[in-house]
Amino acid sequence: MWYLYLNLLKTVNFNHPQQYSKHLLLLSTRDLPCPMTLMEMKSFFRIDDIIASATQQITVLEASARSGQGLMDVLHWLDSTIKE
Repeated sequence: MWYLYLNLLKTVNFNHPQQYSKHLLLLSTRDLPCPMTLMEMKSFFRIDDIIASATQQITVLEASARSGQGLMDVLHWLDSTIKE
């Protein structure tokens, strides 16, 4: 998990040439035997602090590859991002 956190921090570089781009952080832990809630994940990775400091727009969603739960939210995000 720390690898993901470090990659997120690299992506949210404050001098990044695409500083006003939009990013989707998709959390998919629902399929694990002991899944973390969205709030637990946000707290664990300090997502709210990263979002507050980033110049990019970051949306956090959760989904399940197994059940498909949350995938419609991802599609809506993609649709709205493409239209802008």
